Amino acid sequence: MPRDQVRAVLEVGVQNGGSLLALAEIFPNAKICGIDKECSPETMMLETDRIKIVEGDATDVESLLVCGNWLKMKCDVIIDDGSHMPHEQIETARILYHGLADRSWYIIEDIYPSMFGPGLIEWIGSLTYAGYNGINRYSSIMIHPPLCVMSMVPEDERAK
Repeated sequence: MPRDQVRAVLEVGVQNGGSLLALAEIFPNAKICGIDKECSPETMMLETDRIKIVEGDATDVESLLVCGNWLKMKCDVIIDDGSHMPHEQIETARILYHGLADRSWYIIEDIYPSMFGPGLIEWIGSLTYAGYNGINRYSSIMIHPPLCVMSMVPEDERAK
């Protein structure tokens, strides 16, 4: 998808908010929502008509509903740069999976199998065979630690 067609971006883990500003520049027509467990007052001041910052937990459905209600559409891009803990990355992906548009990208930053064991990578690998909840929307999954990039394309649109 060309970057000017991206309409909704969610970033988990915003720290000081610099990445939200960069995402707003990279995707000029998108609304950008960031969620983080702790946001400084300076970070909260970065909000604009296109950038929303939610102080909350990405594994908490109520916090994510705030993001979804503001974006008013499914996400074209989701970036998980949150806790970097495999069990939280898996839980976040399980929840956010349903908030992805048909043609979208899900990116998990900072996966280090040598530090945390194979749990996250095994879970991601299992998606290529069965999909999540039996629905395989992933057209490709690329794992190159420290990044995992999953692209979603409806199955009926994939090259056979």
